[in-house]
Amino acid sequence: MYSVMSPEIQLSIDEREIDVQKLFVQHPEMSRYFYKRQPLPDKHPNDSLERARVYAFCEIILRQFDFIARYAHRSNSMPEEIWVPYLNRMKYVYANSPVLRHYLESHSEHYSKYLQEMLESV
Repeated sequence: MYSVMSPEIQLSIDEREIDVQKLFVQHPEMSRYFYKRQPLPDKHPNDSLERARVYAFCEIILRQFDFIARYAHRSNSMPEEIWVPYLNRMKYVYANSPVLRHYLESHSEHYSKYLQEMLESV
């Protein structure tokens, strides 16, 4: 049994999801790092801007995932029919993004243990 999810949390999740999708519309070249298993190129001076952009995307995506994990599901306020599609999407992106996995491993102290445990099974 779950408690009722507040409309404010649902609105915040939806708005954040839309913002993330807008980023991919504005920067479609970034999708390969999050949906197509593309690793970052080896380090060399010309890649610094690309690397910074990818890491910024990682931060934005993981903040969204962490928000969903902590406030929506952990509080037991998200019905399963809403939670399961979010969980599946998060696991899909995480599984298909070596960059995102590396970023979370390298910055684990910035994210909840709940998010990390949830994604460990991927």
